[in-house]
This record gives sequence, C-alpha cells and structure tokens, in this order.
Amino acid sequence: MKRKMKYYLFYALAAAWMISPAAAMAKEREAGFVRIDSVYLQPAGRSLLVEMQLRLDSVNIGADRLLAYTPVLEGDNGQKKTMKPVLITGLDQHYVYLREGNENNPEAWELRRKNGTRQSYHYTFTVPFESWMIDSKLSVMEDLCGCGDLLNENKIPVKSVDYHPERDIMLAFVTPKVEERKVRQESGEAFLDFPVNKTVIYPEYRNNPRELHKIIATIDLVRNDTNTVITGIGIHGYASPEGGYANNERLAQGRAEALRTYVSQLYRLSPDIFSVKSTPEDWDGLRKYVKSSSMASKLDMLEIINRTDLDPDAREARLRQSFPADYRFLLDNVYPGLRHSDYTVTYIVRPFSVAETRQIMKTRPAQLSLNEMFMVAQSYRPGSADYNQVFAEALKYYPDDPVANLNAAIYAINRRDLKGAEAYLAKAGDSPEAVHARGVWAMLSGQYDRAEAWLLEAKVNGVKEAESNLKVLDKLKAMQ
Repeated sequence: MKRKMKYYLFYALAAAWMISPAAAMAKEREAGFVRIDSVYLQPAGRSLLVEMQLRLDSVNIGADRLLAYTPVLEGDNGQKKTMKPVLITGLDQHYVYLREGNENNPEAWELRRKNGTRQSYHYTFTVPFESWMIDSKLSVMEDLCGCGDLLNENKIPVKSVDYHPERDIMLAFVTPKVEERKVRQESGEAFLDFPVNKTVIYPEYRNNPRELHKIIATIDLVRNDTNTVITGIGIHGYASPEGGYANNERLAQGRAEALRTYVSQLYRLSPDIFSVKSTPEDWDGLRKYVKSSSMASKLDMLEIINRTDLDPDAREARLRQSFPADYRFLLDNVYPGLRHSDYTVTYIVRPFSVAETRQIMKTRPAQLSLNEMFMVAQSYRPGSADYNQVFAEALKYYPDDPVANLNAAIYAINRRDLKGAEAYLAKAGDSPEAVHARGVWAMLSGQYDRAEAWLLEAKVNGVKEAESNLKVLDKLKAMQ
C-alpha cells in the first residue's frame, strides 16, 4: 500500500510539473490583475511621451514567479513600436534579477511585488515620433511567464493615440454690418413696337401686349409686396443706328417719355417717381453682337464701329456701303433688338427678424441683407441643410462682398475644403480677419512659413484667435 501511495505521489508531482503555460496563466489570473490607468500620450517635440500607472494592489505573485508587461504602439498599416518592459517579480525572482538580470527582457525595469500591499508603478517612456503614431493604438502585452512571448491573446488594449493639434484651431465668423436702408432693384428690357417715326405707344400693336406685360409684372411684383415700398422707376430708351442720328435722338427720348406716361397713368403714380433718359443709337449693343458673331467680315466691321473719330451717321453709312449683305442681315435681324426700353424699379425693403428671415429665405432671398442672412445662419445647426443653404444664398446675392467671401472661406476651412476656401479667400479682402483666415488655410495646407507670417500679422492687428493658432502651428511644426 505504501508503494502504491509513493507511485500516486510521484504521478501527482509529475502532473503538477507538466502543467501547461495556459493553465499557469489561468492560475495567475485567478490571483489578480494589473490595473492600468492615468494613461497619457502626448507628442513632445520630436518624441512621443507615454505615461501610465500600473496598479498592483490586487496582484498576488509567488516568490518564484515574474510577470512582464511591455507597452506596444501599433499603426493602422502594420507599423509597430515596442517599448521598454516592466518586470513584476516575486521575492526569489527579485534576487535572481539582481544577480543575473533577465535574458528575455534585458532592458526592462524591475519592481518587486509585495503581496497584500497597495503598490503601483509610474511608467514613463519616450519614443521618436513618427507620423503614423498620430492615429496609433497603445496596448500592453502581458507575459505571465516572463519568457518574452508577446502573444495577441495576451494583449491589453489601453488607449488610442488621437493627436490632431489642428482640431484646436480657432476661427470666428465675421458679423456683417447692418444694412441701414435696404435698397433693391428689379430690372428688365422691353422691345416695344412703334409705327415708323412715331413715339406713341399702341398697347395692342404687334408684340406690345407681351412687352408691356413684362414691365407691368415687374412693377406688380414689388408693388404688391407688403414688405417693400417703391422709391423710383427708371426708363432708358434706345434707338438703332439706322437712319439719321438727330431723328434717332428724338425717337429714343420720345419713346422713353411715352413709356413713362403709359406706366404713370396705369398706376396713377406721381411723375416725380420716374427718371427718364435715352441713348439715340445703341452702338454698344451692335458692337457686342458683331464681336460674338461668326460673320466673315466681323473684324473689318468692328474697326468701323469703333471709329470714334467718325460721327454716328458716317459710321452707319460706311457699314451700309462696305458690307451690303451683312448690313441687310443686321438691319433685319439685329437692329430691331437695338430698339428697346430698359426699365428699373427701385424699392426699399423693411428689416426682418430672424423668424421672418427664415421664411423670406425660401421665397425672396434677394430682399435680405447680408447681416440678416448671417444672423439666421447662426440659428441653424452648423452643417445642416438650412445652414449650408444660407451660405450658398449669401454668395449668390453678394458674390463680390469681402465679408460674404470671408465667412464662406471660414465655413469651407471648418469642413476642410481647402480648395474652396482658397477661392473664397481670394475675394475676402485684406482685413485682419481675412489675413488670419489665410494663415489658418496655409497652416492646414502645410505651408507653415506663410502661415506664421499671416498669423503674426493678424495677432499684431488684434485678432485674438491668432495667438492660440500660433501655438497649434508650433505643435504641427514639431511633428515634421
């Protein structure tokens, strides 16, 4: 019986000796875990600083055991940077380490674990900074046997590096000035038909019903709008170069006066609201047509049209005599369009509240001031469809306004649309705010020298965001 007991004891000891590493890990895990907190990842100059706290309070380790913890940075495309390990040792392993070191982790830091006590290790390490580390992930590889096996199944995810200084860039929209008196205009052209040498309007004559309706519709559009008040109606009459200049002068002025009379009587408007002028012969219109035409003789014809040393009758005669076929074409197809009356309805629009502006934006955005558009944009969620629409409308109605272009540039920069921002900045003027926006654009474009010059100029001229953005620029330059 004793011999059998000896055999049983031998097999039990052998089984214990042959416990797999996985079983050993399981046993060790049952004894407690290292807890990792207070993780700090921050580029410092051309290095990446890694700090963390390894909490050992719940870890109990045998005297002959050691644990190894190795921080590892991993990039999205397989890049990897392994850092200095930390060895947590039991009492016997501590003395072994002091005598012999650890061949699997020769550069490691070592800490002897005192079971049952509150104990931690403040880990700090720097590695040379590389661009892939901006979006890398930090893990700690847990080696429960100290044998140097950094296996994925023993990986403890810790934290992602998310270092993007450009996210701290500060940009502020510029509030447009209030438009104290919103003056707007509606305009068009009417091609009225008059009997030869007559200046009387016959409403039913040839195409006159259609042409008069265009003028009436324009006036009604403004007159029937409760938000507007008509302040002026301008009429500019033109005649074609056909015939004598003196007679054309009479016809152009007389027909413009006839249109003024017709409109004032139709609406019973005061004559004082009208302004009437005329151009006896529309040479500009003729020049524009010939220049854009495909006529074989157009260059020779343009030379005559541009002869300012000749009076209008002499120019018209030379065209008729030098190019009889082309002249006949112009007479039949182009000259009728040169006999026209341009009209402009000037009116003022009352101011709108933000709530009203939202509605007007959908129906008559031309009535809005740039300030009103900006204020309603601030009432929408940035990036929403309504928010985006306001910026589009602002540029549509104020395409050359520096503030409209500056705000559009800032909006584009915030969306990282650097190409669009560049186009807007070209029309944003030279205000300190525009210079500052150019500095931010250059910084995001990687043009750090230009960015620094513009941001410094903006700072000197009182743009408060410039100082903060210069600090962002310094961080970006350090990462090069």
